[in-house]
Amino acid sequence: RKLNLQKDTDDLTGLKNKGAIIREIERFLADEHSGKGIMYVMDIDHFKSINDTYGHDVGDDVILQFGRCLDELFTGDAIVGRFGGYEFIVFIKNKDDKDTACRFAEDIVKNCAGKVVYAEDADRISTSIGIAIYQGEEKEYSELFKKADRALYEAKADLVTRYHMAGE
Repeated sequence: RKLNLQKDTDDLTGLKNKGAIIREIERFLADEHSGKGIMYVMDIDHFKSINDTYGHDVGDDVILQFGRCLDELFTGDAIVGRFGGYEFIVFIKNKDDKDTACRFAEDIVKNCAGKVVYAEDADRISTSIGIAIYQGEEKEYSELFKKADRALYEAKADLVTRYHMAGE
């Protein structure tokens, strides 16, 4: 059991790692009783610049702080993990309405990214978020991920809200 936990856990944040995220979402999508969910794909804006300017220790601390905040914000049935590098995924089970999706995205932008500090508490990070609503159509993780990932790139162009929903 301990080995399984280790292989499914991101070393830096303690969140689920890429393999565990994919397996859990795939399992959820395969369940015929699971018909709705919300996927968030997000990354820390300008992370390379933070790492290059302040060093990898500061970069690691930024990732750790952001991951902790996501873990605190999403409790219960949500799948929360670090996809790799400075990218994160959250999947909320059994919810599919756009208002809820936007409310959580705003919480991430304000309460997580807005609280993560670096450079002696002088600077705060920002994040961009792509959102895909699952309503029973996608049968594989990769289909849903592609929608959210495309929305992430749309979000990067939106300097006001910092998030974008697939299909809008």
